[in-house]
Amino acid sequence: MANPAPGSAVAVEISAERPRPCVGREAPVGPLARARFQVWIGAVLVTLLHVVLKAPGIGHAGLWLDEAVSVHFAQLRPAQLLSAVQHDTNPPLYYLLLTGWERLFGISESAVRWPSVLASALTGGVLYVMAHREGGRFVAWCSSALFLASAAIFALRIKRGRTR
Repeated sequence: MANPAPGSAVAVEISAERPRPCVGREAPVGPLARARFQVWIGAVLVTLLHVVLKAPGIGHAGLWLDEAVSVHFAQLRPAQLLSAVQHDTNPPLYYLLLTGWERLFGISESAVRWPSVLASALTGGVLYVMAHREGGRFVAWCSSALFLASAAIFALRIKRGRTR
């Protein structure tokens, strides 16, 4: 196109080319996305470690009295449940969740104990994410290890106390 004369109207072509998607190669991943991915991988590993260490032998022993009471409360209708647990130490939501869990998986030693194992494992994963956000990877792994160790010691003390 020739140079336009001064004062004349010029038709300008605007190219509306869009960037082409990366075909045949990976989309670029920034360091921030990679760091977030690593944090979530760490949280998943901590959660799985909790399940792997707490699940073996979960259904070997019979139900203890407090577990049997929880099963009994979970079998009540919601209105009966709310009046029955007014002075109980566990909140009614626990029993309502246990009601749904029992309907899905039945009433057995292992089925009744799985919600607690999963809640503890998820707590470990959330702890890892929060500790990583506040103090970095080392703090996250140390706090997760301490949480797992304290849960293991607590479980051993409970077993010893119940067998005496």
